[in-house]
Amino acid sequence: MIKNLEKLLQFLPLGYLYLIILGILKQSLLYNQLGVNILNYSSVMDILLGPIADLTANISLIIAVIMIVTLTLALSFYVSKNTDKRITQKLVGLKTDDISTAKENQNKIKNRFLLAMAVFLLSFFLGFGWCSGAKIAKKIKSNQLEFLSILKFNTGEKQQIYLIGSNSLYYFYVTKENKNVKIAPITAIKEIELQPKL
Repeated sequence: MIKNLEKLLQFLPLGYLYLIILGILKQSLLYNQLGVNILNYSSVMDILLGPIADLTANISLIIAVIMIVTLTLALSFYVSKNTDKRITQKLVGLKTDDISTAKENQNKIKNRFLLAMAVFLLSFFLGFGWCSGAKIAKKIKSNQLEFLSILKFNTGEKQQIYLIGSNSLYYFYVTKENKNVKIAPITAIKEIELQPKL
């Protein structure tokens, strides 16, 4: 049990690095479709905390990631305990005449399922980023945005906006009058009023 925990702790930094890369790819795909290079407007903290912010900001994303990880781990555990069955051998590509030990087979299975989980997560994050960006870009072009938020600037000016997103430095939004994406530093904003969708 302690050895398994130590192995898990060794892989945590790699797992988090992978999540950071996925977060960067997702944000880049989303904002590039709107003409914004998000990395130019992101701090190191935004990049490091991006995966956590993405997961906590969208309930469907966190549920999907938890389901992918849980199902992959459960299937990996089941298959590694049943390496002698033909169906599991076919599933993971083990040969029936393979003279590998049970431990070697379990390691092969775990590696294949880790790779599968990494590919699933990559596909999910890329798809989520691409679809979100495409959806917003389409709404901007067809003038179907709902301008539910109000930005109040330090100068006293107010603007009714569609809030695309924000990070620790900037707000990204579109106004009713202009379809171009605007970027305002957080320091220039006194208050943002978010109106709920009815």
